[in-house]
Amino acid sequence: MGDTTWVKIKNAGQIASPIQLVAMQDSQAVHSLWVEGFKGAREVALPAGGYRHIILDPDRITLDFYRKNNQLRTTGLLRKVEPLALRLIPGPENDRRTDLFLFPALAWNHYDKTMLGLVFFNHSVLSRRLEWELAPMYASGSKQLSGVARAMYHFYPAGRLLRRVTVGAGLRHFRYDSNDRFDYRLGYLRAAPFLRLELGKAPASNFYQNIEWRTIILNREEAQFQGISGAFTGKEWFTDYIHELSYNGENRGPLYPFRYRIALERQQYKDLSGDQRYLKASFEWAGRLSYAPKRGLHVRCFVGGFLDNTRRDAGAIYAGAFNLVSQGFNDYRFDDYYFGRNESEGIWSQQISLRDGGLKNVVGQGFNLGRSNSFIAALNFKADLWRKIPVKPYFDVGYFKNAMPTGSDDTFKDQLLWSGGLMVDLFGGAMGLYFPLVNSKNIQDRYAERGTYWSRIAFHIDLQKIDPWQFVEGIQF
Repeated sequence: MGDTTWVKIKNAGQIASPIQLVAMQDSQAVHSLWVEGFKGAREVALPAGGYRHIILDPDRITLDFYRKNNQLRTTGLLRKVEPLALRLIPGPENDRRTDLFLFPALAWNHYDKTMLGLVFFNHSVLSRRLEWELAPMYASGSKQLSGVARAMYHFYPAGRLLRRVTVGAGLRHFRYDSNDRFDYRLGYLRAAPFLRLELGKAPASNFYQNIEWRTIILNREEAQFQGISGAFTGKEWFTDYIHELSYNGENRGPLYPFRYRIALERQQYKDLSGDQRYLKASFEWAGRLSYAPKRGLHVRCFVGGFLDNTRRDAGAIYAGAFNLVSQGFNDYRFDDYYFGRNESEGIWSQQISLRDGGLKNVVGQGFNLGRSNSFIAALNFKADLWRKIPVKPYFDVGYFKNAMPTGSDDTFKDQLLWSGGLMVDLFGGAMGLYFPLVNSKNIQDRYAERGTYWSRIAFHIDLQKIDPWQFVEGIQF
């Protein structure tokens, strides 16, 4: 007003410390003043002038956690947004610029074939309030766009109850099956919004807890065929909604680290018999019992059961079933990445995931061994024998309740699976190669049908563990 420029400043924290306010013309400071400490919002008067920028704490003296909102342009659109800076190599954040990082993207699966594109992202080592990633790729096999995207926003509530609140969503789009005879590929589009509440902890504590809600919105193409003739008539999209509430705890102490997860999952769906539903609960615990420096016995247990399931006693395995052996064809939530999700033979059919029962065997499609509409329980062991050699012995044992009519005469032994052997364990468990040596009879019978020993070797690649941003997200203080 007249010969005065008013600037509104807000202190979003709890420390009322003095702060410097500087008015800039081009790159020169033309007026500076120190504002006494305050809480909440306050208006500050500056002499009128042709200022280009107004900056808080230009010398970065104060302990400001988030500096991206310390600069204001006096003219133009998006006056609180810093100029764009395109960077190829992630590094320390420049709080005077809006950093945009990019990097080449290369991926492959059996249905899309080679995928090339770019990864765009805005975050580096230090956490930002708004973090996002976008990786569009062109697939040479399907001749379509594929890729992933993720965005999240962090809140830091006052008080001790919550350390951080994160709201976000992930998105994936790939092909998951193909048919050479009818010349088609089936795609999926998966969106997963979530809300995560990270609970407070003592400053010296190594124990971290969070509560998370997520909804998986899964859109899948399915092939359509005509009546008795079986003629292919095209593809149709179907949508499933899966809701999950989980409580997660982790002890990051060096001697006996462990983590656990308690989850409830709910889904309603339709099949040929009408409306169906289920509610299932699961508990997972994993830890390491150290007996020498960087060596220990790794133990994992998993228990899962249906509290409600309209298809519990059905004559087939239905949506949401628990699995002692997790492979691409039974990953109904599309949680994991597979090179050949629905392959029934060849090397891509031998990829497994360490979810649910966590057994490391290749069972394959068309067999219900280890799958249950009712209940499963499992124990997994592996031991560090050498510090620098990644070869380890492993042993798994699991029970599945065969609630189908065909399992009415099954004995406990029929529903018990066990297997052991040697594994090559790489990158902290992110990759593994499993050579079975001893097996229960029901697994051995399945192996005899598969043929050679090489068709029994399983491999595991957890791309989400290798993801550097997942690693950065896990760094907490």
